[in-house]
Amino acid sequence: MVTVAAKTAFPAHDPRWLIRNEARTYDKFPQHLQEEWCGYNLVTPIRYPVPVGAVVPKFYGYYEPFEQHAGPHKAEWEKRSPILLLEECGSPIEPKNFSLDERAECYSLLLRLHLADFVQNSFYVRNILVQPGPLTAPPEKRTMSKPSFRIIDFGRAQYFPPEVASDKKKWDEFKEARVRETRKAMEELEFEHGMLT
Repeated sequence: MVTVAAKTAFPAHDPRWLIRNEARTYDKFPQHLQEEWCGYNLVTPIRYPVPVGAVVPKFYGYYEPFEQHAGPHKAEWEKRSPILLLEECGSPIEPKNFSLDERAECYSLLLRLHLADFVQNSFYVRNILVQPGPLTAPPEKRTMSKPSFRIIDFGRAQYFPPEVASDKKKWDEFKEARVRETRKAMEELEFEHGMLT
């Protein structure tokens, strides 16, 4: 059983573009970014194992309103928002209350996103959600002592498929975006120099 979140957009060009880009990004995510896993993994530059779970919410579809016929109600039709349906994944994190292991786990999600050739382009702590876990346990047995984290909000995300590597300009853009996002993550997750080594 899952709880689904429905995301909508304001009736303007930019919000509609963002929600459409987010849907396209979810559609491009490889399945392993949305699946629950058990165990630990090494994700460099973190030098110790971190728990492996899903990186992003499960995607249940994107639905746009369509105009059945033109007429006097066209303005009303244009106000209807597309709907993005996703797994509901909890509340925004508060890193000041986190242990080093919890900060590293959140950071590892971003690194795994980068390894899958995506940049989120809007990395803030409000875009990492936490809920009681593990999600492989029944709801009544989940606790915050084993939290589950997810990165959300992919309206500004970009995908750089492997074939982009042959295009030096695009590949350099991807590398620069990863570096910028990594620095932002370190700042947002309140890491001090050398904390991950």
